[in-house]
Amino acid sequence: MPHHSLHPLSRLGAVVLLLIAMVGLGGCEAVGMVASAIVPPRVAAVYPITDLPTVVIVDDPKTMLRDPQLALLAAASCTQVLASEGVIAQMIPTEKLTALMIELGDRYNKTSPHDLGRRLGAQQVILGHVFAQSDSEEPGVIRPVADIGIKLFDVDGNQRLFPASSVSLGTPDGRESAGYYPRQVALRHRVTDANPNRVISIAREKLAQEIGVRTALLFFKHDPTKYDDIRTGP
Repeated sequence: MPHHSLHPLSRLGAVVLLLIAMVGLGGCEAVGMVASAIVPPRVAAVYPITDLPTVVIVDDPKTMLRDPQLALLAAASCTQVLASEGVIAQMIPTEKLTALMIELGDRYNKTSPHDLGRRLGAQQVILGHVFAQSDSEEPGVIRPVADIGIKLFDVDGNQRLFPASSVSLGTPDGRESAGYYPRQVALRHRVTDANPNRVISIAREKLAQEIGVRTALLFFKHDPTKYDDIRTGP
């Protein structure tokens, strides 16, 4: 759901006020309270991922995002976060997945995520699936929302690691709704352009990027404030 975070300057002002209010407190107690106000607790990984060659695939078979390229944008966004945060040393670039998609043509949608990962040299596959997407509007703001599911596959072992399962995934299962870790991704985008179609297009691009970010954050411990501005939009 949409999350509202303080602007950095507002957050700094709040900390200053807190310092003033705590002048009378004991030293250690005051320092501890200020530290927790400035540095919020890090969020634990839902599933700590192993550092192995990994590819991210996002399926949108019913084109819920309205543009097939946005699924690739979501995959690239997830790939970028995991790489830039140093979570996975060898992320398979989304460009290689795109090249394989072109090579396979009509066979791509009939190829299992396991086989796609193997062909790309990955030992793990993060699979996202877009189940639904909608836009709600209010004066000056558009709020795109997507319902997605996430899985993590072990390519060598041919099994799902997350959510936990002992079921073999050698056959295509990326179109099924069962067995995914559910997640709703939402953001708010201010309407600053007179062209409604352009506004909606930009909002959906940001939503695709956010799908990638929120997928990546499942797999490593992180500072939530670093990503709050992305969630709420401009």
